[in-house]
Amino acid sequence: MKGKRLCIPEANKVVLEDFEIDETRVPPDHVLIQTLCSLISPGTEGAIFSALDEGVHDPNAWCHYPFRPGYASVGRVLKAGSNVEDYREGDIMFTLGKHASIHLANLKATNSLKLPNDVDYHHVLLLRMAGVAITAVRVADFRMGDAVVVQGLGLVGNFAAQLFDLQGARVIGLDVSEQRLAVARMCGVRHLVNPAEESAADRVKALTNGEGAKCVVDAIGLPDLIPDAMALARKRGELVLLGSPRGRSKVDACDVLRDCHLRGVAIKGALEWLYPKFPTPEGGPCIQQNYDLLLDFLRRGRLKVEGLISHVLSPEDAQEAYDGLQAKKDEYLGVVFTWAE
Repeated sequence: MKGKRLCIPEANKVVLEDFEIDETRVPPDHVLIQTLCSLISPGTEGAIFSALDEGVHDPNAWCHYPFRPGYASVGRVLKAGSNVEDYREGDIMFTLGKHASIHLANLKATNSLKLPNDVDYHHVLLLRMAGVAITAVRVADFRMGDAVVVQGLGLVGNFAAQLFDLQGARVIGLDVSEQRLAVARMCGVRHLVNPAEESAADRVKALTNGEGAKCVVDAIGLPDLIPDAMALARKRGELVLLGSPRGRSKVDACDVLRDCHLRGVAIKGALEWLYPKFPTPEGGPCIQQNYDLLLDFLRRGRLKVEGLISHVLSPEDAQEAYDGLQAKKDEYLGVVFTWAE
């Protein structure tokens, strides 16, 4: 079976290429899927596209060029392997699939959701980013009523702000983009600050009786912004690194560590892959549980998605999409590719 997929052969270039899958040989634990739509991850895919992630030049790195991107997809099952029990031909499913018109998904290795008829497939794609965001809520040490600052209101930061709010936190969202602040407001984030227009530190103090936030979540991943984020935390507060730090930094690590030491601010990593993909005998959170929960939130209207998808494009317009996410952050937020009706 012939298909098309996106490929990033070098920095700042993406192309649509042909490939084939032998549809007569679907492995036992796999499903063959016709992709309906897929979503770009502005952070991970953007860092690879722009070569901000230096691993693109390392032939042993998972993200080296040429790289075939993809983070989330919704598609129709064409054929299920002999061991697959939960999916049948014609079912619509969400997976962590690549940007390709067809693909094989190994259900023993990747998370998935069988989709009901009452959901918008484009909105379901956004669960991938909410699945990244929920990790910050999992690792954070906070109580109902505590102030939580989320720095960066892209897709991941927006969902982090919403999820902390659902858990009873008093959320303060920061972003220098007025458009992203406006979208966050539509999604229910009540306290919003543009650090380019006013002092974030002064505003956070005003909203917390001078104490600072119990938890500060960095959803950007730019190391030079870490000191400013940490400064917003109260004494014995915490800084949660939700965005993967990338790029070279001019920050003096000693200054950051001294602040951490003197004020007792904890620094925590919030990478989603710190958790198992599927339930374990020991119990506890897992990524599949996160997606099941987030789908329920979406269906019940508890997770807001209004304004988060800024563009719906053809894969043939991929260069425009990736360029826009890099250079026009006020215009491009969530970009969906449509592959089939």
